[in-house]
Amino acid sequence: QQEHHKKITFEEELKYLLEEFGIQYDEKHFP
Repeated sequence: QQEHHKKITFEEELKYLLEEFGIQYDEKHFP
């Protein structure tokens, strides 16, 4: 496993994944 990016939060990772799949990210779903 490569350490090609800095440590990110779960929310940031989730947002990235949603964007990758083309899913509309809605801030209200995450407190």
